[in-house]
Amino acid sequence: MKKFEFQYNIKDLEQTGLCSKIANKFIIKHVASITNPDSYSLMFVQKLNKKIENKLLNVLESLIILPIQKWELPKEILENNECIYTENPRLQYAKIFSHILQKQRKNDSKYKMINNSRVGENVTIGENVEIEPFCVIENNSIIGNNCIIRSGTKVCSNVELANNVIIGENSVIGSQGFGFERDTSGKAYRLPHVGGVTIDQNVEIGARCTINSGTIDPTIIGRNVMIDDNVFIGHNEIVKEGCTIVGNAVIGGSSVIGEDTYFGPNSYIMNGKRVGRNCKIGVGSIAIKNISDETTVFGFPAKILKL
Repeated sequence: MKKFEFQYNIKDLEQTGLCSKIANKFIIKHVASITNPDSYSLMFVQKLNKKIENKLLNVLESLIILPIQKWELPKEILENNECIYTENPRLQYAKIFSHILQKQRKNDSKYKMINNSRVGENVTIGENVEIEPFCVIENNSIIGNNCIIRSGTKVCSNVELANNVIIGENSVIGSQGFGFERDTSGKAYRLPHVGGVTIDQNVEIGARCTINSGTIDPTIIGRNVMIDDNVFIGHNEIVKEGCTIVGNAVIGGSSVIGEDTYFGPNSYIMNGKRVGRNCKIGVGSIAIKNISDETTVFGFPAKILKL
């Protein structure tokens, strides 16, 4: 998966009022999550612990936003990176990254027309691909072989489709997720979502579906997943292979769905839940807790149904 890339000298933050003093002048090139930290990145940590400390030991020349807490990081982390401390690291990340995007944003992106559809820059399109009229394929996307993108669909930036993917009419793949933080006055700051979406091979997506971009790492749809019309899949989702998701189902962001699980019509999974493999979520059910493997649930709140 391609990373969203930019070039920003962190010393320039001193001119914005977002940071009082920056000691270093190095260039950061992308964002990274604390799950997958990387050098030359902007990242934030909500709560420090030994596991996170160990992950940061090999990171170089990054701007790391840290919480104010009684935790002393090793000298090599502090010397190799720029570390700033704040009461709300996620909010500070949203402010800084939004500023960087505003500075980096280009208004001169060039599109070419293919069969009355707009295709952006740095887009790779495989063999035997059918793009119907009135679609938009944004920058830095990859379309694999034998894909079909139906009329009116928008494939946003940093989306990767493997081979044999079908997307139905008027769907949006890689849209901005609904994530934000509020400051002490109540003003909301949106978190930019640049992780994109990765869709594995032999996936079929119905009409009028929405799949949100990951915040930093991609939203992932596994191979052989079948998605009906009018389905919503939130940001940072992982839907593993072989799942079936029927019309009007909603899967809240940052959930993980196990292999071969079935979602009935109008079913709903709350944000951040874990659903095991080979589960069945009944028609109209609302799951507010994690669901273990090989389980059938039904109702609101969804409860185990013994067949």
